[in-house]
Amino acid sequence: MNSFKFQYILVFVLCSSVLFCQNINTPIIIQDDGTVFNSDALINPINQNQAKVMGCASAANLVTFYATNNAQRGIMFDIQAINAITVLCFEMNLNVGTTNMEIYTKTGTHVGFQNNAAAWTLVGNAANVTSAGVNLPTNIPIPLAVGIGAGLVQAFYITRTTAFGPTGAYTNGTGVGNTLAFNADLILKEGTGKDYPFGASFAPRSFNGRVFYDMGALPIELLDFSAYYEKDLVKLKWSTATERNNNYFSIERSKDAINFEEIYRVQGAGNSSSLLNYENSDSSPLPGISYYRLKQIDFSGEFQYSPIKAVNELNNTHRILVSPSPANDNLTVKISNLQTDYCFMNIYNMNGDLVFSKDYLLNEGINKIDINVSTFNKGIYQLNLLNGSEIQNIKFIKE
Repeated sequence: MNSFKFQYILVFVLCSSVLFCQNINTPIIIQDDGTVFNSDALINPINQNQAKVMGCASAANLVTFYATNNAQRGIMFDIQAINAITVLCFEMNLNVGTTNMEIYTKTGTHVGFQNNAAAWTLVGNAANVTSAGVNLPTNIPIPLAVGIGAGLVQAFYITRTTAFGPTGAYTNGTGVGNTLAFNADLILKEGTGKDYPFGASFAPRSFNGRVFYDMGALPIELLDFSAYYEKDLVKLKWSTATERNNNYFSIERSKDAINFEEIYRVQGAGNSSSLLNYENSDSSPLPGISYYRLKQIDFSGEFQYSPIKAVNELNNTHRILVSPSPANDNLTVKISNLQTDYCFMNIYNMNGDLVFSKDYLLNEGINKIDINVSTFNKGIYQLNLLNGSEIQNIKFIKE
């Protein structure tokens, strides 16, 4: 349901001694997820200055409030940067219990993309996250390094992944996109409650929690990171548009997308404002699904992570390459496919606006698709390829 409802239950207490008969009117709340509980538990807001800081180490943070009156598995919301910032992690209000969590992000607003999984990038997950209690800050142990340039908007989607467990506790809002909390560095806006995954929407909803961030832009601007099988190897490729104080990249691998180990190191460029392409291979991939991510390390020892990429040796149906990058008039997309099927291709600009959308029939083998990008504005674009539940993202530059 799109808004919570107060209901009253009349409870008749019958005593064997017949000394009294009493009725009790108890207000309860039905949340967006259908959970029913006594509303007395909600009257416990935390003052911003009193909230315990439990999140990652950061230079600054911004809290909304902890005063839930509704809930759902997840919530989407936008952050607009006044000054350039790097979002590092979140705390949020969770109902009691333990669950697994995921965080997605996209450039630009979430509005219009609430059900478009291809527009979002999974930036991390965490297992067995235990709530600190209703209206108390719970740390979401998913490290981020999401840069937002001054004046730009970035959307986030924080969600529970399990069928059962604590829901994300939030508050009914006044209007999607309205200012919820702000300081001198950023504006956090009212958003949309979401069933998982990218399911039903409930709006407007206000995020109960805190965002932790550092000032300044990211040390690198990562255009793309891809991982795919080629014969018995997993090819790992990535590109950067800019690098600042970049010492090296650590390629990390995992069997569960939670516990990672370093398998290779690749030297960074230090400082660069040119397009740079990197490549490496994993000659001993894990059986079944292997998860990969990049860890970029500064000369100062600070680091950030890329989005996680999954490669299944038994079901890796697509490999996608774009050229040239930068592109002028035409972009060539090459897709390696194991079987004949349909795919959907979308291209978004860095504001999150859809600028191209088309479906294609892919044949087995190498498929070549030419796209006219002559009318595109100069800048960075993200191409999303959606085939069933498989989503691949790759960025390119238009000059």
